[in-house]
Amino acid sequence: MGSKIVVVAGNGETTRVNVEALLEDYYRGKGKDVVLVLPFNDRPSQGQVWAHQVSSELGIPTTVICPENSVVMSIGNSSVHNSANPIQEVVEMASGEDSVALLLWNDTDSFTASLAAAFKEASVPCYDLCVGLVEVSAGKPFVEPEKVVTEKIPQVETVLRTPDLEKAITQAVLKVLKDFGIAI
Repeated sequence: MGSKIVVVAGNGETTRVNVEALLEDYYRGKGKDVVLVLPFNDRPSQGQVWAHQVSSELGIPTTVICPENSVVMSIGNSSVHNSANPIQEVVEMASGEDSVALLLWNDTDSFTASLAAAFKEASVPCYDLCVGLVEVSAGKPFVEPEKVVTEKIPQVETVLRTPDLEKAITQAVLKVLKDFGIAI
């Protein structure tokens, strides 16, 4: 590709100020001869939009990699590359190049975890854009926990009759009043 590749991906929560400060520092230290690459499935995360905006202000081009039916909002003046598998596409693009992945890390985001694992396998360094560019050590891709089947759990129904409930509440209130020395 010729330029360095900076991938920003993920759905982790951060602030605009954090994204701007970290990217500006990164570009200042590494140079502006880079291409920002934003892979996603449905739509860009808020952090990706901020990354695009700060990069655009600095004259850094953006390439979006997403499926054809994705919403490419707030990412104007970028080139769009449609791919059914954005993870595979961005890893192939970054492999063998001078590249880095700045991930908006979220432990429960399967897309980001899968991307981090693929980058690790391709020897592309990954850093957490949410917490000061700390290195992300990706293991296995995130796997959704199995859901409990509620059909097999017997349902227990507790029914309180209104007079019993009223009596219990009245007794509790009288006890509290008595404990505070209030006579009725």
